Amino acid sequence: MRKLSALVQHILEVTGLPPEQLTAFADNGALHPIGRDRGPLRPEPGTNAPILQQVELGLFKYDGVIQIERYPGDGLAFAALVASWLMANDLDRDGLADPTMNIDLNFKDGDADLDISVEFEERLAAIEDPQGDIPFNGKRWRVEAPVITPVEKLAGMKGAVSAGGSRG
Repeated sequence: MRKLSALVQHILEVTGLPPEQLTAFADNGALHPIGRDRGPLRPEPGTNAPILQQVELGLFKYDGVIQIERYPGDGLAFAALVASWLMANDLDRDGLADPTMNIDLNFKDGDADLDISVEFEERLAAIEDPQGDIPFNGKRWRVEAPVITPVEKLAGMKGAVSAGGSRG
């Protein structure tokens, strides 16, 4: 729930709200196991560090729910704050539902209670680590985003034969 935590931290920093006015939780979570090999984690050149394996264990899809009591600002400005954070920090939103928001105006006090629900999707990736907390495939792993190393040189490859019979 790193994305939800980051969004909450952003809201607290920008609005200056005290944390006790905000509640956040994951709702309707769904875990989709994958087990996809993400390739080796290569050490920096010149080091004796071992080559570690990386794996994508699954995908966690959930509704991040944020509830704010006595919000003193404008509800539309708050919606814009959330939208701008999503556009800058959650670029892979294809197929995810748009956020929903409920605003209860407290006319007597001049503030509002806000409920917003944002659908998030987070990859559960792990790197081989003998001290890690996760046992999988006879090894120990730690949750961490995979590092994809670009290929710099190909060796031992031959050109493919195209349908017309010439080498490509």
